[in-house]
Amino acid sequence: MNKRLERADIMTNSALGQRVKAIRSELNLSQKELAEKIGTTVSAVSNWECGRNNPNSVMAQRLDKLAGGYYLSPNTIRQLIEYLEEREEMFYAHEYSARSLYSGWLGGQVHILNKIREWENE
Repeated sequence: MNKRLERADIMTNSALGQRVKAIRSELNLSQKELAEKIGTTVSAVSNWECGRNNPNSVMAQRLDKLAGGYYLSPNTIRQLIEYLEEREEMFYAHEYSARSLYSGWLGGQVHILNKIREWENE
């Protein structure tokens, strides 16, 4: 398995806590307001933000939905990356011309894969 993918599956409590705090800040919510919106306690939100523990999968989905995203499990993300890497190989293995039906589509997928790699390194 790709080492980069293994690292992508690991998110420290601290990193996740920073993400929770960023979501809350972006939405201009207090810890109490966030807790009420997702159905948890203020102490749970505080513990997540301080890196003492992580939200369970239900809370993570609620947070993601509140932030306007779509919850994706680590396995789904891994499958997406593998799919895009296969398309990247196709893109570079064939010399698609600018007129090719698939050149724009595959180029777009390669762009998505490059963005994922960029995000992994942040």
